[in-house]
Amino acid sequence: MLGRDVGLAIHPAGYPARTKFEVVQRFENRWGRFALINCQPITGRTHQIRVHLASLGFPLVGDKIYGPDENCYLEFIETGWTPKLQEKLLLDRHALHATKLRFPFRDREHLYETPLPSDLQGFILA
Repeated sequence: MLGRDVGLAIHPAGYPARTKFEVVQRFENRWGRFALINCQPITGRTHQIRVHLASLGFPLVGDKIYGPDENCYLEFIETGWTPKLQEKLLLDRHALHATKLRFPFRDREHLYETPLPSDLQGFILA
C-alpha cells in the first residue's frame, strides 16, 4: 500500500489504495530518461495510478495536474496548449494507456486489448 488515496492526493485519513508497478522498459530520448511501466490498480480510486506515481517522484509525462508543475493545469485552462507547456510536459496528454482491461460483467469475463498509440510509441523513439 502506498498510503491512503483521497483521489487527488495521498493523505493519512484517505481511503486505502494499492497499485502494483512493474518496469517493462527503460529508455532514453532527447528529453531525458524514462520508463515504460505496467501498472495494475488493485483498488479503484480516482486518479490512483497518477497519484501513486507522482507521490513516488515519477509523475506521468504530460500530466498537467500531478506532473512537474502544479500550475500547468490552470495555465492550460487559461491559455490552451502553448510552447511553454510543451517544454514542461513534453506531451499534450498523459502518457497513460490501458493496453489491457479485464473485468467481470453479467456472469462473463470481458477482456479488451489495444496496442500502444502511435503518439506514445513516437515519444519512446524520439
